[in-house]
Amino acid sequence: ITEYETFLTTYAKSRDMDSAHFLRATLLLQSDRYEDAIKGFTAAYTIASKMQGGSPFTWDSYMWIGKTYFIQANTFFEVKGGKDPAPEAIQQALLLFDKAQPVLQETYKSSGDVAMMNDAVFFIGNMQLTRSQHVTAPDEEQQVQRRAALLNAALDAFRAVRSVEEVVQAQDAKIKAYEGAIQLLKPGTPE
Repeated sequence: ITEYETFLTTYAKSRDMDSAHFLRATLLLQSDRYEDAIKGFTAAYTIASKMQGGSPFTWDSYMWIGKTYFIQANTFFEVKGGKDPAPEAIQQALLLFDKAQPVLQETYKSSGDVAMMNDAVFFIGNMQLTRSQHVTAPDEEQQVQRRAALLNAALDAFRAVRSVEEVVQAQDAKIKAYEGAIQLLKPGTPE
């Protein structure tokens, strides 16, 4: 983390700022520093989305903002010391899901990357399923209706998950497109 921070401050005009922010944020996430990771992924996304010609980190960074909220939310659902999570912890987790969902939905709708779309919709399904287990409503009938709506949303999301074969096929096509683009480059040029 420190080495990436040094790079970010020393080489602030580098064309690799998007990847440096992304990799630093990944390390922060692995260190359970969720807020810092979200800031890092946000910085990577902001830089990547403004880069001329685009960046491979644009959608990855954006999706990882949502996934980080999801991962952080799940820490509040953990059983600790043999005790179920407190109602306040559950509410905090559900609020983090509320932050994660629009990011993951946008990734699913707009990224155009089958693997990313698959990942995003799977996380959405998990959030809806988990939400269904923590429904509160003024009366029993409303609670049952709300739970059913969330379970149906989870099923819809899980049904949208593509097969491994489809994802691998799409990734193979993507790799071939990159290989073709690389072959078009002239050796010894900055492109």
